[in-house]
Amino acid sequence: MKSLQTLALYLLLAMLLAGAGTCGKKGSPEAPQPPQFTAVENLKIARGDSVLILSWSLAEEGKQGEAAPAGFFVYRAKTPVESDCLECPHRYEKITRVARREGRVSSETWQFRDRPEPGYVYRYQVRCYNRRGTQGEPSSPVKYVMTRDGANDGSR
Repeated sequence: MKSLQTLALYLLLAMLLAGAGTCGKKGSPEAPQPPQFTAVENLKIARGDSVLILSWSLAEEGKQGEAAPAGFFVYRAKTPVESDCLECPHRYEKITRVARREGRVSSETWQFRDRPEPGYVYRYQVRCYNRRGTQGEPSSPVKYVMTRDGANDGSR
């Protein structure tokens, strides 16, 4: 009789432990869907006095509501001119955060200014982020070549 009670106790404990790892919600598990962001559009690069000026806009559906970003992350890949390769992967690093209100230069356009060094190829991408810090898709990259003499530099 004692062994039957012990067996029943072990079965009860096994059932409790098996059920402890579940969330209690019935149905097949589904991965959470990332928020839908509107990607940055029209990323452009221009040279000013000793700065590179990035400017971009958002698609109409991304300017308001839940899709509206809290700001933007700017990413840069910096490669020496002599070792630049089109087919090679480029390592982008986050260089700054631009809050939505801070970087706005018009109702439709945001900007960021970077101080480049001569002798490098600069590639940039911009990504939206929401209040939680979740990022959207990267923009199309832009490229600027800063030669040492400044004679042939420009976006390519």
